[in-house]
Amino acid sequence: MDMRHEVHPYVDDLFGDPPVRWATRGEFSAVGAPLPAGWRGATRGAWVDRRPDGVELPHQGWKIHVSAYTDNAEHVLAVVTGYCFFHRVTFTFLRSPALLETQKPRYASRGAGGTFMTLYPVDEPALEQCLDSLDALLSGQPGPPVVNDLRWRSGPLYVRYGAFPEPEQHCRPETDEPLLGPRRTYGALRPDVRRAAFGVPDGATVPAVLAEALADRDTAGRRTARRLDPW
Repeated sequence: MDMRHEVHPYVDDLFGDPPVRWATRGEFSAVGAPLPAGWRGATRGAWVDRRPDGVELPHQGWKIHVSAYTDNAEHVLAVVTGYCFFHRVTFTFLRSPALLETQKPRYASRGAGGTFMTLYPVDEPALEQCLDSLDALLSGQPGPPVVNDLRWRSGPLYVRYGAFPEPEQHCRPETDEPLLGPRRTYGALRPDVRRAAFGVPDGATVPAVLAEALADRDTAGRRTARRLDPW
């Protein structure tokens, strides 16, 4: 499916309506807020980018997704934005509550539903710091599940491995689907696949900080399997 058109039918089931036509209605206050010195921003359709000067992102890595509902999104956005500005973490967010509504699992694909914000830590220490700090700052904040990600503890934070944004990101020209950088010996790019369940791509290393979350997930999966086993 062409990811550029994924949320269009939310407005018009027959013809679809590009999100950019109605995304400016009631935008989040952070969209038009002045940026701190040393930061630059851009808007890509439904998404708003914020990037600190002088920070070079890897082509791929472990990214953090933040979920929220429309009634707590402004608070979550303010908290996460303040953290990212202070710690110089690149991030993106949906530009309006109406667009956030389209990310509910009932409307979005299973590979994309639930995401409100995405953070791009540059390395494993930054990933661990982001997860620990934001888990405390967002304690008690609800949000829909990001079903293809690994959940971090009990809050609205989720993690998965994938392509990072870059000025000349490699994409499939027919769908704008991001491609992961070369990982195999022959150097071929491969799609950044958003599956309906969490998985670790070939060649990716699981950071130590995620070991506990993976163990909890596996334990929960075994418990569910035992409950479903009729024998």
